[in-house]
Amino acid sequence: MSTLVKTLDIGNKKSVFRQFIIPVLVSLCLSMSAWMTIPLPFSMVPITIQPQLIFFLPILLGRRGALIAISLFLAQAAINMPVLAGCTGGLYKFIGPTAGYIFFYLISPLVISPIYEKLKMKSGRNRAFIAMFMGSMVNFVFGVAWLSTFIGLKAAFLTGFVPFIIGDAVKLLFFSSLVSSQPKESQLQ
Repeated sequence: MSTLVKTLDIGNKKSVFRQFIIPVLVSLCLSMSAWMTIPLPFSMVPITIQPQLIFFLPILLGRRGALIAISLFLAQAAINMPVLAGCTGGLYKFIGPTAGYIFFYLISPLVISPIYEKLKMKSGRNRAFIAMFMGSMVNFVFGVAWLSTFIGLKAAFLTGFVPFIIGDAVKLLFFSSLVSSQPKESQLQ
C-alpha cells in the first residue's frame, strides 16, 4: 500500500487526471463513507471514519488535491446530499452542533500538509501520523468550541472530545500505516 500514496500524489503534477479527476473520485469515495457511523446516545457527535479520511487526504493527494476533494465533498453536503456522517446533509449541518468539526475539514489541508512537509523525521509513517494527529487536535478545538455554544464548554469537552481521542488515534495509526516508511527524500510530498 505504500505505493498508493506515491501513485496518487497530485501536488506538483500537470495532468488533468491527477489534478481534477482523482479528487472528484476521492470526494465520491469520501461520500460513500457516510454510512460508517456509530451514534452515541450521550453525544451529538457520532463515531465516524470521515474525519480521519479527510485528514489523510493532504498526505495522499497533496494540499491542492485535498482542497479540491474536500471542497467537492462539502458542496455535496451543502446541496443536501446524504454524504455526512449518518447519511445526512444540508445547510443545517453547517450551522448545527457539529459544524465546527465540518468547517475544519476544508482548512485541514492547510494545517496538515505543512506539518507533514516540514517534519524532519525519516519515516513517512511517523510524519503522517504526527501531522494527522495534530490536525485532529485542531479539529477538536474547532469542533468543541462550536459545540460549546449549544451545550456549554464542559459538556462539549466531555461529549465532543473525550469519547473520541483513543479511537481517533487508532484510526490515524491505520491511515499512517498506508504511507511509505521510506526516508523523507523518497516521499513525493
